This record gives sequence, structure tokens and C-alpha cells, in this order.
Amino acid sequence: MNSVHFSVNGNTNQNAVNYTLTTIAEKPKTKVITSSGSNLNWLLHKMYLIGDFTFCKKLIEQQMEMTLNQEFLLHMKGKILREEGHFQEALKCFKRTIEFDSKNANHYKEIGKTLFKLQKYNQSLEIFLKAESYLEAPDYEVYHYIADLLRLNAKHSKANILDVKEYFRRSIMCGKQIHTYKTLANIYRKEKDYTKAIELLEGSLSVAPGNVEILTDLGIMYLKINEVDRAYEKLQEALASEAKHTNCILAVGAIQQTRNDIDLALNTYKNMPNIQNEGFEIWSNIGLCFYRKNKLIAAVSCLKKALWLCPLNYNILYNLGVVLMTAQQFASAFQCFVSAVTLRPESAESFMMLAICLYYLNDAENAQVAFRKSILSSDAIKNPLIYLNYSIFCLECLKNVEESQQYLNNFYNLCETMKVPNEYMQIAENVLVKLPSSMLLPEIRHTQQIKETKILNMNDEDDKSTTAFNDNDDDDNESGSIESKSVENAAADDDLV
Repeated sequence: MNSVHFSVNGNTNQNAVNYTLTTIAEKPKTKVITSSGSNLNWLLHKMYLIGDFTFCKKLIEQQMEMTLNQEFLLHMKGKILREEGHFQEALKCFKRTIEFDSKNANHYKEIGKTLFKLQKYNQSLEIFLKAESYLEAPDYEVYHYIADLLRLNAKHSKANILDVKEYFRRSIMCGKQIHTYKTLANIYRKEKDYTKAIELLEGSLSVAPGNVEILTDLGIMYLKINEVDRAYEKLQEALASEAKHTNCILAVGAIQQTRNDIDLALNTYKNMPNIQNEGFEIWSNIGLCFYRKNKLIAAVSCLKKALWLCPLNYNILYNLGVVLMTAQQFASAFQCFVSAVTLRPESAESFMMLAICLYYLNDAENAQVAFRKSILSSDAIKNPLIYLNYSIFCLECLKNVEESQQYLNNFYNLCETMKVPNEYMQIAENVLVKLPSSMLLPEIRHTQQIKETKILNMNDEDDKSTTAFNDNDDDDNESGSIESKSVENAAADDDLV
């Protein structure tokens, strides 16, 4: 049997502490602790930090028999029990510590954390607020938990967003924890305050340089404010650290799609570690890549898989409808657009596409109803193509020259405030040729003459893919849709765009 001497307060005293190990022959890897009365709190704390809970519990039992600092021993025993998942037993230990010191903030903090684990958020919040009142110095954990619980307890008297953000700021000032940075940044993201979210995430990089999750979130935030180059830079930096990060690959691929680097985007998506089992976002984006390459069968196949994974996603339904209509499968496209307008009845584009489907299915009456709903929607002013298509419909199908001229005027008015593809301007010019010149307003005739100098080019394949970096708070995964293309040759006067 070997005796080991510990130094206590700088002095080595064999009588003070005897830490005896049995021989391997007697009991291999078994520690037996004996003490003649000295406090071994330091050893207990050290063994807790390295996760040797078995040793800690034996030491606690022995020290409890010696009645040495039971408050600390019960505190440590409660933390160990909580780590092992014995929450009720841990609560009993922490409550006993209150009997020794009823104003110790650390005891209340541990009770609050245990109640949080039990999902008793109201009780946990009350305990943390009590712990805050007993704080002798700022504590980042107390502030973080109060902020998080206020966010969860919407009915609490203090539960307003200003209090939540203030407590998170206090926590950051005290402890600078990554989780706190990300949670507060997420609050600003949901408020659409992307600039402040970016500031917080940039600040968190000083705490954890090269963190892949933060770099990915930063790239997504920069995309929200249309700083695509900075977003791409952050995402590439994240990929350099972790080449198989799913969300980062998806975001990079989506940026490459917007730049029309379709082959590069497809190669990026191939780096997915388990692409067959990925979510609907990746299959939707791959489908749109094949659509850009005019591989319609592959595009339909990918989009249908995305729809199978997420049947109620508006954007997948819309995009699949566009692809099917491009493939001249108008009945199938009609079903997609009916589902899309059911999910989002305020969408002017969906009603426009539904009207075009009905037009090609020779149902002019219902096509007119759908067009009416499209142009009366508040979203109609965001897309001049809606007015152009209805102008063509009125002229070619309804033979209503006056109404056609009215909505063509609306189209040109919108062209004054936004970029429009040249092919749309060419189609509008074809409509102008069929309208009596006496009906055209002077400003419309003037626009026709100088359109090449006033209208800037716009990429008519401005797809907005269903990507992983959409706002999580949106109910239907808001992500936009691909721009509708000409179903037939744009030079044909009687075709809708």
C-alpha cells in the first residue's frame, strides 16, 4: 500500500491527508479515499471538471461523514446528479443548500438551471430573477437564462423584446459566449434588422475565429442585404474549414445559380455528404439548375422529389408549375398553380400563371377571372409582366382594345421605376403595333422611341431558389420564385409571356 502526501496551504503534512490506493492485485483501478479531517473541496472540484463523477460521489460521501462544508458538498452533488439526468434528486440537494445560505445567488442559479432542464420555464424564470437580486457581481449565465426565459414566457410581466435584448446584451458584456451572440442575432434577424445581426455575428468571430456556423450565418445575413460578394467570401471561408457543411454548400450553390454558373452550382451540390437523404431545399435548387440547362425531365423529377419531402411549400409548387408549363404540360401545371394560390391567395404572380394555364387550356372565361385577381392584388405593382400579359390577353382573346391599352400604359409606367428585360420590351412593342396610334398617350409614344436608352437590361432568368438561408420564422419557407419565361416564341404576337 502506497501513501501519497498532498500539499495543503504550502505545507506537506502526511497526517493531514492520506490518499491511499489499493494495489492492483487487490482491486484494480479502484480508489479508496481516507481523510483525517482536511477539506478536499479543491480535489472534488478538479475531478468534477474532468468528469470523474464516480470518484466525486465517493469523495462527497466520505466528506459528508466528516461534516466538512456540507453546503459546498451538496452543491456539487446536485450538479453531478443533474449531469446524470436525476433532476428531482438534484433539486433536493440544491434546496438543502439554501438552508445554509438563503442569499447565495449560485444556489438559486443552479435551481433555475435544473428547472429549465425540466421545462418548467415559469418557475425557472422566477428563480433566476431571485438569483439576479442576490448577485454580488454580474453573471453572464443568470442574464442569459433570464433573457431566454423571458423570450419563452410571453405572458410574463417583463416579457417584452426590449427586456430580452437588454439581458442578452448584459450577458455578452459579462461572458461573451457564442450561444448568446447567436441567439441575439437571431432575434434581430426575425425583426429584419440584418445590419445589427451582422454586427453581432462579426463580434462573435473575435471570440471564436473560424467558427463554421457563424461564418455560414454571416454569409446568409450578407445575402439578406444584397452584399453578395461579402456573403460569398464568408461562405467560402466556412467551406475551407469544413468542406462538407450542408447549409454552407447550399448557400454557395444558390449564389452560383444567381450568377448563372449552373455547372459550377451542380458540382457544388455534388459535395453534399449524403445528398440522397437531404431536405427539400437541395432538390428544389438542383431542379432549377436542370431547368436552366433546359433539361426539363430531370428538373421535373427533382422538383417532384422536393415536393414529396415538403408537400405544402409554395415555392416548390410555383417552380414546378413553371417547369411543367415550359414543357407544355398545361393540365399538370394548372394543378400546381391551383395549390400555390390556395397556399398564398395574395400572390399576384401565381394567379397570372394560373390564368396563362387556363388560356392554353382554352378556358378564356376562367382565365379572365384569374387575371382579374392577379391585377387587383397589391403585389401586382411589383411585376410589370402581369400588366403586359393581361394587355395581350385583352387584345388577342377578349378583343378589348381600350382595356389592352390601359394595362399596357400600366406596364410602361412600371418600366420607368424598375429594370425590365429587353424581351419584355420587344413583346410590348408588338402589342403597340396592333393598337391604334390615336389611342396611345404621348408619354407612351415617347417611351417607345427612346426605350433603348432608358430601359436597362435585366437577366430574365432571375431565379430565386428555395434555399436553406430563408427566414425560419416564415410559415411557408418564403423564398421567392423563378421568373416566368415565354412559353412560346416571344415573337408570336398572340402568345402570353
